[in-house]
Amino acid sequence: MRNWDGMHGATGEFQARAHKRIDRYLNEVDMIQSTEAKAMLESTTRTREGDSGVALKELKPPVRWRHDEPRLLAELERYLASTYKRHYVSVIDDEVQSVDAIAAAGHWRGFCLGSIQKYAARQGKKVGEERSDLFKIIHYGLLALHFYDKENKHGS
Repeated sequence: MRNWDGMHGATGEFQARAHKRIDRYLNEVDMIQSTEAKAMLESTTRTREGDSGVALKELKPPVRWRHDEPRLLAELERYLASTYKRHYVSVIDDEVQSVDAIAAAGHWRGFCLGSIQKYAARQGKKVGEERSDLFKIIHYGLLALHFYDKENKHGS
């Protein structure tokens, strides 16, 4: 409980209730800040095996984004989500994308890398599609990485 001796104004029971409400609010703020601090600490530590074989937490340098990556990643996520509502998804089965059928036939690498080349060659030449083409390059790169990992048993 905080020390309220220096407060003036309300007296008696009203003052006591006000102090309790303020304390409750400040404790909630402290808890939120503590949770945020814990998350920040976890993001800046990594576990390594110490000399005795015991797992140790050590500080890792925080990421100092220099090129607006968090905003761009959020925008990329929105772009990727939007592709699930477009022509990339089968009309018959909304769980199957064309690339899934292409990958099932064993042609994912040529399809994905060819698509990257297509959009890289076109980038900046089709008016109004400059940014979209860059997102498509990244998207096909992610798809290639997914199918590579799946084929080579990487990732989850």
